[in-house]
Amino acid sequence: MLLNANAPNFGSMYVMLKPFEERLDPELSAEAIAGRLQQLLQEKVPNGLVNVFGAPPIDRSGNGGRFQESSSRTGATRSWKDLQKVADGIVHQGNNTEGLRELFTSFRADTPGLFLDIDRSQCEGARRADQRDFQTRSR
Repeated sequence: MLLNANAPNFGSMYVMLKPFEERLDPELSAEAIAGRLQQLLQEKVPNGLVNVFGAPPIDRSGNGGRFQESSSRTGATRSWKDLQKVADGIVHQGNNTEGLRELFTSFRADTPGLFLDIDRSQCEGARRADQRDFQTRSR
């Protein structure tokens, strides 16, 4: 996956385009198709975060030409919403910087976090223990 992440609210897919020689019209360029796809998906999923990535400029060189910036909460007075504002500000500033485009953050302050308190000994006793089960739930 592009984000090297696994979550129940993430999804990804690959769209294969026709060969270049069959897409000579500028409206059929990868960038034009990605733009239309991004707009259509955002309209269809208005509360979702949709990002369309093109292929890396050099085959096998990376996942969408990405880089990573990290932010963290410091001090008890900072809220998750404060961190969201900072992250959004970084993205906004980056998208207004020459040479950068289509930056985004997958961080969402309003994404609920759940904790499953699993009694492993009870699961093992009931013969339902499976290492994959515990790995899946601990992600």
